[in-house]
Amino acid sequence: MIGPGRCLMPLVLAWCFLALFLGTDERPHHVYKARSYRRSGRWICLGTPAAGAMVSSDIDLTPVFRRQFALTAVPAVSGVALSVDTSDLPGQGTAVAVIRRIRFLENKK
Repeated sequence: MIGPGRCLMPLVLAWCFLALFLGTDERPHHVYKARSYRRSGRWICLGTPAAGAMVSSDIDLTPVFRRQFALTAVPAVSGVALSVDTSDLPGQGTAVAVIRRIRFLENKK
């Protein structure tokens, strides 16, 4: 039996995820483990912009995924979730954002 939060190929790979966020005091481009989903999730700080600033980020998810979950095979992206208002969460980890555009670029090797 495989418990929740385990990152094993191929059956429970869907439980692993990368989350991108804008920080306040966090190190840009650093990968964090949070209070929730410590085994299966990684949060990547894209930067610490001033409130209201426009942010543009490019990130190659393949090497990050491989490094963080010690996997050689990386699955295709199976879903995208956007959280633009986390003000109902406990503590100081809250955010409000407006998203203008999201582009998925083809990986050209």
